Amino acid sequence: MITEPIDRFNRINNLIESFAKANQLSAWQMRVQENFTSVGAKQLYHPKILDPRNQERSWQDYEGKKFPHSQPLKLLKDQWSIVYGSREYEQANILYENLQKASNIFGVKVEEPQWVEVPDGKTAQQYNECIRSDVNPKTCQIVCVILFKPELKKYIKSFLDEGGVPSQFITAKKLGGKLSLGVFSNLLKQMNAKVKLDLYSVNLPLFRKTMLIGIDVIMQGNAKLIGCCATYNQQMT
Repeated sequence: MITEPIDRFNRINNLIESFAKANQLSAWQMRVQENFTSVGAKQLYHPKILDPRNQERSWQDYEGKKFPHSQPLKLLKDQWSIVYGSREYEQANILYENLQKASNIFGVKVEEPQWVEVPDGKTAQQYNECIRSDVNPKTCQIVCVILFKPELKKYIKSFLDEGGVPSQFITAKKLGGKLSLGVFSNLLKQMNAKVKLDLYSVNLPLFRKTMLIGIDVIMQGNAKLIGCCATYNQQMT
């Protein structure tokens, strides 16, 4: 659920008011200022997206799939892999067929992958052994892994990361449900970015010598993980 800034402001303000009224803080000789500190700042205008022809487009145009990626992904024959357990054969075909259907939306090309079947597919070691014997890290652009057990992901991903091969994971359960084509176009977006190809460029003509930093926090069990990315080129790619 997306929270609007004013909603966050009100929630924090209510919390501060509760602290200010709490008798416990007085007993500890503590006090909370009731109002936020006001800070003068500039509000940036919404940037325009640049399409492959370097024409300005709106973010809504991109979300509406009205123009291709700046650098569309090309998954050529046998230059990418789908790894799946023997019981996930049907889901592997569903994944390939739907990636093909979604590929034209952003100018992406999807040809037949290298099929890597894990005979049993119950442990991460079994997946990793099949990947080691069948996948060539020098020619494979990205590996798509279909998992029956989601908890195996971190071990398989760690193995692929060590080999320098980008990876995309999806569960067999998800592929077994009713999915719109939008799910597969989003997968292609992620794959496009993971092989270091730009989805789009941003036009910010007033920015010079500026680094843009994005930070997000997620919960993984009881652990809090922070993701950070940054860009400093003119197109913010």
